[in-house]
Amino acid sequence: MRKDTKFKRTHPYTFVKHLKISVILIILSLLQQFIFRPQGIIEIISSLGFNAFYVFAILLYYTYSYGNYKYRLEKSGVHIKKGVFFNQSFILPYNRIQTVVFYRDAVSALFGAEKISVDTPAGSKKSYDISGYFTKKTALRIKKLYKKGKSIHRVYRSRVISIILMSAFWSNPLTGMIFIVPVIYNVSKITGTQFAQDIIKGFLNPEWSLIAKVISPASAALATLIIMCWLISALIYFLRYVRLRSSVLGEHIIISRGLISKCITCTRINSISSVSIEQSLLMRILRLRNCSISVIGSGKLKGDKGLIVSAENTEKVNTYMTKLTGIPHDEIRRINVAKKSIYSYVYYPMICIILLTAITVFLNMFLRVGESTMFLIAVIYFGLIWWLLFRIFSYRHSHLGINEKALVLCCFKGLTLKKHFIPFDMIRKTEISQMFTQEKKGKCHLKVTIYGEKRLTYKIKQLPLEETKELLSQVEAIRKQISQ
Repeated sequence: MRKDTKFKRTHPYTFVKHLKISVILIILSLLQQFIFRPQGIIEIISSLGFNAFYVFAILLYYTYSYGNYKYRLEKSGVHIKKGVFFNQSFILPYNRIQTVVFYRDAVSALFGAEKISVDTPAGSKKSYDISGYFTKKTALRIKKLYKKGKSIHRVYRSRVISIILMSAFWSNPLTGMIFIVPVIYNVSKITGTQFAQDIIKGFLNPEWSLIAKVISPASAALATLIIMCWLISALIYFLRYVRLRSSVLGEHIIISRGLISKCITCTRINSISSVSIEQSLLMRILRLRNCSISVIGSGKLKGDKGLIVSAENTEKVNTYMTKLTGIPHDEIRRINVAKKSIYSYVYYPMICIILLTAITVFLNMFLRVGESTMFLIAVIYFGLIWWLLFRIFSYRHSHLGINEKALVLCCFKGLTLKKHFIPFDMIRKTEISQMFTQEKKGKCHLKVTIYGEKRLTYKIKQLPLEETKELLSQVEAIRKQISQ
């Protein structure tokens, strides 16, 4: 018997999943011509022209690719053979695997398939080392390997209200718009543009909107669109993160989440690149925080943010973080942002507010502006003022510190204040920079690059130069002690 016969293929659902939506739509069009306008097959194919060639080429490619993708579980690791134009054969040792992700959605569950993605530090920054759909039996076998001789300790279990609040904090109308536009476009290609237009008009119909009783129908339609996109975004996040569970299994953190789509992530605790406690301005008002981790393989699955604790108060988040990661939440030394540096934080929102004010005055003086336009300007004003308030909040709370196991760097990204706990052995580079305006005032910016598949840098602005140098020297001394 040949050695290759010991290798197994992935689940056939892998072939279906990889087909592009464009191929599926053309196949549907082909079936429609067979059913409703029966003609000779040669005539139908010739009428499709390049589309038919495209479909057959893609089907041939994925059929050959699926047939060549084989795997075998050996004593030392996972042996993979794959390739279409160039054949590849490699082994991923078990002791080098850092993250394994099990993913199952409603469709794959019907086919009895589960997606397993495996990642190591040597992998690509965009894709997993191994990723494919396998049978439920194979997935269960791998899960048992993790649990063998170990007991799982559940640390955190989310409440429904926490996930609802988290979804509301993370959501924005743009995310909902990005999701709904492709859906409407694909629906219009299948059912016709008129049907898609009727759906849009039904959603934006001001007759059933309570907002239309206060403002004009055009403004009400715009407000309804914003609210609907925000609700869609919130629903997406809720379905992704409901039933969030964070547990410790030996040397691993196990994170499970999702309702319709179930995702389980297993990653090594000692390979966590950073732990982040996150807080938006609205979360600050409600005294809530999230906690997430950054590891090899995090962020590659769509919608994955490495969340381990969702929308809890500060005391609970700190307790759960330490129990899950072993990193203490306190700080033995802290350096705040230099005084009188607020201008550096509020510069951009202030400029945008001034420009929008100038544009609004110009439009009112020289042009006739409709109520819907003024409503849109008011919405933008609200966003800019919120941005300004968040930057003031970030200025007051940004700082640099250390504790027994990690460098603590609290800075903002977008509209979220993030307090990063970076283990000393995960720091790859610290870089102090100064602009010419900072030299006389003794201020600086600090960049910290951490270990990972891609360049991940955290930056904090306007720190006192001498205190920052002294703290970094202390960090370097601790790192040397750890290495010895």
